[in-house]
Amino acid sequence: MRVCNVVRENIMRFLLPVLLLLNAASFAQSTAPTLRALYVEDQRDRGVPLADDGISMLSKEQADKLPSYDWGKEVPKRDEARRVQARALLAKPGLSGEDYYFAAFLFQHSQDADDYLVAHILATEAIALGYSRARWISAATLDRYLQQIGQKQVFGTQYQGENYAYYLEHQHDPDVGDKYKTMSNQQTLAPYAPQIIPDSIRIEFCVPPLALQRQHIADVKAGKEKPSDLPRLKDCTR
Repeated sequence: MRVCNVVRENIMRFLLPVLLLLNAASFAQSTAPTLRALYVEDQRDRGVPLADDGISMLSKEQADKLPSYDWGKEVPKRDEARRVQARALLAKPGLSGEDYYFAAFLFQHSQDADDYLVAHILATEAIALGYSRARWISAATLDRYLQQIGQKQVFGTQYQGENYAYYLEHQHDPDVGDKYKTMSNQQTLAPYAPQIIPDSIRIEFCVPPLALQRQHIADVKAGKEKPSDLPRLKDCTR
């Protein structure tokens, strides 16, 4: 009996570290962020009180308890940290169209043209996998990428101040900074080449037709709408 106890003790002495390692790995896996969780956090940092499902909204009572972060200092750092985590998750096989959709938003919220291109590729992959909700973000990431490299957007998803639009088109000019300071921040779609694609394709990608885009700009200038009241297509989830 004593021999059996000794053997049992030796076995447990050997197995205990193994069991602890397995439990630690299981815990790490269960607590690792998902692309959905990173997307929800990204949206909450931008004042959109998303619930954990990534679709519905939190109640006002719950939303009021969410932390707020400094837009200029803290949010960009948090964005970059989320992209680092997203890159690791994207390297794993078996992702769904929804996963790529969530990741596209994370990379769209960069300040780097390469990240916008990555975001567009991710959104395109989401559509290819049958996740139609990614149509708008696919269009928006392409527009943002084009403008960031000094080209003109084609869908009409990017609204910004006239001064920043000028900067995007002339960012390599030596005197762009001085001219930027003297220009208005009135909302515009420029730089824009609306003739490249027809409205039928815009609508297919959940983007309002050109007439609605131009009407919004006119209404903002007339004081009838706020710049943030961007036109959207009814019954088009994005």
